[in-house]
This record gives sequence, structure tokens and C-alpha cells, in this order.
Amino acid sequence: MLYLDLFDSVKTAHTEEVSSEWWRPHIRLEQEHSRELARAEMMVRLLHGDTIVLSNNQATDSVGWLQLAEDFSTLNMTWEPIAMAVFGTRQIPTNDSLLEMVINYFKDKNFKLSAWVGVDLPLRNKVVENLQKHPMPRFDLMFEGVTSSLDKRVAEDLNRQAVGLQKFYEYLTRNKEKEICFPASIVGDYLWPRMKAMADQPDGIQSGELKHIKQYLEETQGPNRVEYRSALYQALDTMDEPRRTHIRKYVDRFYNEKMGLSVSKGKGVYTFTDHDPNTPVDLDSRMDAQADRPNDPEGILGQVVLSVDPKKIKYTLKWDEFLRILSDKEFGHSSHFLRMVIRDYDYLNPQDLNYHSKYTNWLGRTFDALNKHQDLLATMLGKEVAKRNASTLAITIGTWTGAALDAVLASQIHYVIGVGAATGAVLSKVLEDRFKKSPPQKLVTSAAGRIRTSLKEAVTVKSDEELLK
Repeated sequence: MLYLDLFDSVKTAHTEEVSSEWWRPHIRLEQEHSRELARAEMMVRLLHGDTIVLSNNQATDSVGWLQLAEDFSTLNMTWEPIAMAVFGTRQIPTNDSLLEMVINYFKDKNFKLSAWVGVDLPLRNKVVENLQKHPMPRFDLMFEGVTSSLDKRVAEDLNRQAVGLQKFYEYLTRNKEKEICFPASIVGDYLWPRMKAMADQPDGIQSGELKHIKQYLEETQGPNRVEYRSALYQALDTMDEPRRTHIRKYVDRFYNEKMGLSVSKGKGVYTFTDHDPNTPVDLDSRMDAQADRPNDPEGILGQVVLSVDPKKIKYTLKWDEFLRILSDKEFGHSSHFLRMVIRDYDYLNPQDLNYHSKYTNWLGRTFDALNKHQDLLATMLGKEVAKRNASTLAITIGTWTGAALDAVLASQIHYVIGVGAATGAVLSKVLEDRFKKSPPQKLVTSAAGRIRTSLKEAVTVKSDEELLK
């Protein structure tokens, strides 16, 4: 199981246009970009056999997840695509834990909601009342009598998220006999020790800044608040830009590392990008490398075998095509085998006298399984995209939510493949229908070859330096 910090509630929160907190994305396009990166990462991970595990925060208060939950919760697959790790509930984690978590968050007037914006305390109480009046959870009805006074766009977003939450609950209910809802682990102090490790490092945090943060929290909130991201945000709110946002990136990174350790033993994807086009990419890269430096034994994160960069997958995978591939029996067997081979990594013991030979053997089997799986994926995807048009193949992953977003992101993740003499040709309706049912083999082969190259660049086995324990 894998934790994706791209679904962090802060990374995909509603913008400062509708809620004034300084840490929110500046504009809606920035938020949509964040959500679509999360969608793309999850799609690629699922195509390679992963299960994504959500924390409390992600499952109930992440715009990125809640606006995608309706899609991903209805997938028909040979394994469970989503799991949830639960903490802070009175009951043993079940599908009904979701209801308790949401009610607790809306009841807590001090809990800053990232996804459920514009709802003041009286309206929060009304949401709780709505949730409690039904014998079975009805998240889709949680905003009855609540959103009429809100901005139209906000009201639409809240109701869309509520439907996503309901679909996720129904997914958990359908799979309640399987191990996809389980207790999260307790990690202990993590954020503050990791922040202190950045003291006076290049692109790190200044000692004076750390002193100010701790002193402010001790004076305003008492001791032991340095492990709470919301409290750290309040301390950062007293600082000037650009240092406030600079430090906030480390806070978000270490918060998500802690969440990953809690829900997936650290196996996760952790990012530094804030999706702000004005932020130098090289700075984010330097900070990412700084945060990844080895730390104390309690802080070492579990290894993720596959490295994924969805932006290198230069084709548009339509949702209906994605669904057909995930439900294919041959794909299911191939992804299951790849998943089982990768999991063998966890059983390699560095103390074993034969560790290196066993690692080498495992690595060879992993490369072989990945190559075979990507060959299959390329063939299946090639058949799908070749059905679309005789003259061009426009292939992308992720951005299908709207023309405006596609236009902005096109330079990054849009790719058009010309097919020789057919380029520019206009097909008759009869020929077009025939083409879609049975596209020319040459076009299928050409598309599959390009997709295979793209997959090989985007999804790779990590280096020995990263994987050797």
C-alpha cells in the first residue's frame, strides 16, 4: 500500500478567493492543477498494481480526493484500489468510521476545514444534524438546507465533494470484509525533530526562525504543540514572506512523512512542489534533496520500488479507456504478478549473509515483470488510442476536466503523433466507424511503440543507491 501526499488537504485546498487563510492556493487553476497531478499519479500507480491508502485527513477533508472519489470508488478491478487507515475513533475501524470522523471534524470549532469552505459554526452544526438524522450514512444529503446562502460555485463544489464522500463510503461498505480499513500506527514526535535537523542548512531553516516558532507556540498555546501542523501554520502566520512559505514547505513535507509512517509504514510519494509557476523548480529540487537526507533510525521511511513521473507519459488516457484496461482479465493477472514480485523487496534482510545475491535476483525478476507488464499496457493502450482518429493520436494522462485547464497544461503533457500519409485526411462516417472497431495494425503498432517508450521513461525501478538497505 502506498501513501500519496498529492492528496494532502492543503495541497489541493480551495483557494484564498473563497477562504482567506494565507496557506491556500492563490487561484483556482493552481488548485485544479494540483488535483489533476494527483489524479495522474493515482492512475499510473493503479496501472502498475498499487493500492493507495488514505489518512483520516485525506479521506474526509481533501478537495483533491473528494472531487475524484466518485470516479475511483467505482472502479471494477481484481484488487482493491483504495484503503483507509483510521485514528482517533472510538470504534474498531470499519466503513462506518468515516461517519464518525466527519462528524468529529465538523463538531470541532477549532478544526480548520480545507475542503468544506464557507461553512460557519451554525452551518457546521446543521451539517452534523443532517448526518445524524439518517439510520445509514447519507453524506450526499449532508448539505440539505446549508448551501443556499453560499456562493453558487462553492455550493456546487461542496455538494460534489459530498457525493464523492458517499461513493467512497459505499466502496468501503462493499469491501468491508477485506483489509482495506485498519488502524493507523502511532508515530510520536516527528515534525519538530525533522525541522530542527534543517537548522542553518543550505536552503533550510534558520535557528532564529525555529526559536521564534517554538516561543510563539509556548506563549499562545502551551507546550507540545510543535507536532501539530495547524499550530505551526499559526506561528508561521506571524512571519514575513518569502520565509513563511519557504518554511511551510518543510512543514508540509514532514507532516506528510509522518502521515505516511502512520498509515503505510512510510511507503509513499512525498513532494515539495507547491504547484506555483512562480516558484523556481531548482529551488524545490534542492529543498527536496535536503529533506531526503538520511536522518535518525526512527525517521527512515520505507522504500517505494517504482519511481513514477506522470508528466513524462505523453498521451491522453480517457477515463472509459482506463476503465476497460483495469477490468481486463489479462491486465489483472499481469498487475497482480508485478505487485507480488515488488512486495518481495520487503522480505529482503540486509543482515542475511546472502543479502546481495538475493537482492540481485529480486531486482532481475522485478525488471522482467515490469517490462512484461509495460509491454502489455503499451499494446492495450495502443489499441485504445488508435481507435480515435486516422490522422492523429493525441495522447495524455489526467487532464480531462475542462478545456481551460487543458489549454494551460498542454505544453507540459500533451503530445500529437502524426501517422504519415493519413495525416490530415478526412474519413467518411463508414470508414471512421470501421476504423474505430478495427484500427489498422500499422497504426496500433506505431502507437504501442511510442507509448512503450513513454512508459519506460515515466515508470522505472529505482536505482541500487536508493533501494539497497
